[in-house]
Amino acid sequence: MTTSTTTIEAQPLEQESTTVSGTWEADSGKKGRTQKFTDRTTAMNSLASLAYWHLAENPSDRVAIIIDGERIPLSVPGAPALNGHVQAAPTGDGQPTIQVLEGGHTHSLYVPNGEVPTYIPQKDELDILRAVIAGGLNGLLTGPTGCGKTHAVTEVCRVLGKPLVTIQGNDGAAYEHLVGYRTIEDGKVSWVDGLIPQAMRAGAILYVDEPNALPDGIRFTLFSAMDHRRAITLPENAGEVVIAAEGFTVLASMNEGTGYTGTSLLSHAFRDRFDVVVDFDYLDQRHEAQLLAARTGIEASHAKRMVAVAGGLRTALKDKEVRTPVSTRTLLAWANLMQRGFDGQKAGTLTLVAMVPGSLADERRIFADLVEAHFAGAAKVGSQDA
Repeated sequence: MTTSTTTIEAQPLEQESTTVSGTWEADSGKKGRTQKFTDRTTAMNSLASLAYWHLAENPSDRVAIIIDGERIPLSVPGAPALNGHVQAAPTGDGQPTIQVLEGGHTHSLYVPNGEVPTYIPQKDELDILRAVIAGGLNGLLTGPTGCGKTHAVTEVCRVLGKPLVTIQGNDGAAYEHLVGYRTIEDGKVSWVDGLIPQAMRAGAILYVDEPNALPDGIRFTLFSAMDHRRAITLPENAGEVVIAAEGFTVLASMNEGTGYTGTSLLSHAFRDRFDVVVDFDYLDQRHEAQLLAARTGIEASHAKRMVAVAGGLRTALKDKEVRTPVSTRTLLAWANLMQRGFDGQKAGTLTLVAMVPGSLADERRIFADLVEAHFAGAAKVGSQDA
């Protein structure tokens, strides 16, 4: 993904020290929410940038921003494009018209399409996620590793045709990559949007994988994007306030449950910003076997044996007899190796058994014994089971 550069250069129409309010509206009747700003300059820059996204999608419409009751028309030379950067400044002819210029770096956001693998719903999770997105809410997906949380988010974005921006939570997540940074190009200082403002400006789905692992600075930035304000402030970009376009939603997933006692919990302040929590688990054995067959082409009889192994180990995990989770992702790797000529026991050893840390020798033996019990002497892929 190529980053977007947004340069806002404006002189104040009339600098005030008091808080001002503003919004934008179009001749078509479309309008934004009324927002509070620290001054007129910030209001002008933020509202002009937000209205530009509407113009990019509705080039025949006419748009104006309203600051403390004063209507300020927007003038856009040429056909506006969704990708690019804007420069907002009042014209010098005495008219309070803000000109939005185009140019700079362009970027395209990923929209899942036909490359998304077959998704088998667990229950009504896709309907719930569609409702979350339609309602402008935030959703948290919880459950064990490799049970389909990320796949569900990708699938619902595919169905809805929504752009998807993904953030991987980890302690090394860079503020510059996620929020943005200033740069010099052709002797001019400009601002480069990170993933969060990119998603907000485009009304995209911002998907946070393991939000509990994000650094504090990133989490605090997300707070205002996720609550009623639906906005973030970029202090490094002259205090620009980025207001989320319609359709912006934050979805996140994290591993919770048996086997994840060492995983950091979300703070109450962060978790409270997720309006809906969707609990995931592994598919039942019948549907998980169908998924393995649909995704890899493996014979149904082999798939049934594999999910039987997984089912036994998952029960042992709940009973605290083992410590290593067995994900659907691991079963898919096992099936893929079998499809490439490895017998079931060898493929299971290279994938499932190998997932157990070497320091847990007794647990590895339990995994290996269960694989052997179901696959020792089993025919290779392509031959018929007895």
